Amino acid sequence: MILADEPSGAGNLNSLLPILGERKTEHLNRAMLFDTLSVCLSLPLTDISVYYHPASSRKKFKMDFDLFVHEEDDRLAKSKVNNITLLPQNTASIPERSSMALSESFRSGYERVIVIGTNCLTLNKTIIKAGFLLLRKNHVVIGPSFNGKYYLLGMSRHIPQAFKGIDWGSQDVYVRLRSNLKNPKIKVQELELSYMVNTIDELNQLICDIECWRKVGENRTAFHTEKFLRTLNR
Repeated sequence: MILADEPSGAGNLNSLLPILGERKTEHLNRAMLFDTLSVCLSLPLTDISVYYHPASSRKKFKMDFDLFVHEEDDRLAKSKVNNITLLPQNTASIPERSSMALSESFRSGYERVIVIGTNCLTLNKTIIKAGFLLLRKNHVVIGPSFNGKYYLLGMSRHIPQAFKGIDWGSQDVYVRLRSNLKNPKIKVQELELSYMVNTIDELNQLICDIECWRKVGENRTAFHTEKFLRTLNR
């Protein structure tokens, strides 16, 4: 499952507005959404749902999916876009959105569910596959981020108390989440530490990482975001 904010807005990138301006920040937000879709659509035998906010933005998401098909060069990903389920959410709180999406998925019969956002560009299909594999023997899988939050959260059953008292705007999201999951009956496994792009420093880190990926022949990761970043030098 992907938690996504309206593509035509700044999303999680509000701190970049004074630096990039409104238009370029929106384009960056859209490019990161496209890269997230590209990764998820490359996964075999995986159902994808996009839980979008605000609830009134369905038409804008559909338009952006059409644009994704035009810009994406992976034929398999392009062919699977129409299989994505779009589901509205009224709350902007990431913990609440995560809990609601997980609850709905388990009620629909899914046994292993992973929730991600759209601003972790180091996230690839290998990491997501690892998350699903770990959920076979664990109740929770967490991808911790350097800013004290999480870039991935997977569960093999809904654990609503996991989100109790979590304020996404704070620096102790991960600490509170682990505390809420401290129970001998709940098995938790962590993935590698990574970062999400919210600030100019994190964007600069991504630019460095993209350069390194290309040097070693990894040309797919952050493909759409790299294409946008090239326009900043024009």
